[in-house]
Amino acid sequence: MKIRISQPLLIWLAAIGLRFVYFFLLKPTPFFEPLSQTLDDGAFWKIAQTIAAGDWLCRIPEAAYRAPVYSYFVAVIIRLFGPSLTAVHLTQALIGSLTPVLVFLIARQIFGPGRIPLLAGILTALYMPFVIYENFLLGESLSVCLNAAGLWLLIGGLRTSKHREARLLASGVLFGISALIRPNVILACAFMGAGLLRMLSRQLHSWKRGLLAVTVFGAGILLALAPYTARNYVIHKDFIPLGAMGGVNLMIGNNTGSTGTFRLLPGGGTRFTNLFEKSHATAERFSGKTLKPSEASAFWTRAALRMMAEQPWQETQLVFRKALLLFNAYEIPNIVDIRLMAEFLPIIRANPIHYGLVALLGFTGWGLLLRRREAALWVLHLFFLGSVFSILIFFVIARYRLAIIMPLAIYAAWFLDAAIVFFGQHRRPLPPGVIILLLCTGFLVYRPAKVIDFSSGYNTLGAYYAQRKEFDKAEEFFNKSIQIRPNYPTPYNNLAHLMLETEQPSEAARYRKKFESLTGFRHMPKDNQ
Repeated sequence: MKIRISQPLLIWLAAIGLRFVYFFLLKPTPFFEPLSQTLDDGAFWKIAQTIAAGDWLCRIPEAAYRAPVYSYFVAVIIRLFGPSLTAVHLTQALIGSLTPVLVFLIARQIFGPGRIPLLAGILTALYMPFVIYENFLLGESLSVCLNAAGLWLLIGGLRTSKHREARLLASGVLFGISALIRPNVILACAFMGAGLLRMLSRQLHSWKRGLLAVTVFGAGILLALAPYTARNYVIHKDFIPLGAMGGVNLMIGNNTGSTGTFRLLPGGGTRFTNLFEKSHATAERFSGKTLKPSEASAFWTRAALRMMAEQPWQETQLVFRKALLLFNAYEIPNIVDIRLMAEFLPIIRANPIHYGLVALLGFTGWGLLLRRREAALWVLHLFFLGSVFSILIFFVIARYRLAIIMPLAIYAAWFLDAAIVFFGQHRRPLPPGVIILLLCTGFLVYRPAKVIDFSSGYNTLGAYYAQRKEFDKAEEFFNKSIQIRPNYPTPYNNLAHLMLETEQPSEAARYRKKFESLTGFRHMPKDNQ
């Protein structure tokens, strides 16, 4: 008896299988838990524990800047299973395994049944960065899944009049919740809303009916934002619908020293842990008055926009640099470098489905698909363009690019299918125009990039092992950091503390002297990572 497995089930099995293998390989490594409380994943874990302990309004000041929806999600897991990182990893893996199935459904809505939805689902199921980030204490995997579900409902509402308003409302709610995890999702929603107004007005032969339908979509978004906005008003007496970090992030991505990626602001703190308070204090000092969180954000927004307006040529060059970073296969680290993780997890290198491959095929397919005019396809285009815009207006790092993988995987699947069909029919290479487009995309994706060395990553690993009292491993990684970058002061400071803790005062004095010679400062805090 022949057993037939449906395509969505096949995709889900591939997704969940890879995730379980990765989970068991990851568990013995240091990357299974947050390496530092000063980075985003450590901060989310700490906030989640505070919420789970009973502070369900999350009254900590940081929650005005960092929308705590993801921390609430983790807090619920803690209440159900205890402070178990295993429970968080597995829950996120299960949610992440649904994203490829939703991508399959979206591709089938746009292109109909056939090879394209299957290819799109498989590419997404095996996409290695999805699996990696699903195993960090970050909200990206949850946001991506919500975006996929929202887009599936939105395209369904466009394609049929049956339950259209309910679909649009539910889609808006899902995108609104996603925006409370990754606020830049709201820009993609704005792009889609503008396009939907035109499409539905033409489809319904009335701009009023089209406006009503889009209003329902917008109402769903506002409905999702309302509880967080109300919570902020109760605690801070301030109107903060999406968190008060937007202005600071805009300034980080668009000041005179911006490189196109994340870089701490002068006056914005020296570490993640004081970024919020220092940037707020700097805004108050220059304003000469006490500011609410939204007012501090507005201060940085005005400063960034003024700088952009005063230096249009430099801003144009910066946007071009960000676009090159967006195309490039190199995964710019923010929490941990994926290349560093690959030293501990060979499965990362063994799996070829990384950003470079999906970007090469996806951007090429997108360029060719722009000629088509189907409404459902243009909803996907608008989500993609809005997501790209939301990255370019701020800055580029690896985990922010996860938002565009869903449409890129669908475009890549279409291109692969078109290439298979063309070769099957004509038995000759692709047309010259397509080959030229593919070569140009390949140049942008695989052109040499300035990579970040492992010195900071090794230092963080050293600090992680020092905290666990595994002093030999800690010293090994601090020394690896110094070998790569001898003038990097932080590992010298950490080694000085380590030598004191292991009762080697003469060695501690030597490392402290080196640290002071590099910085001009005496000892920095022990948690300097």
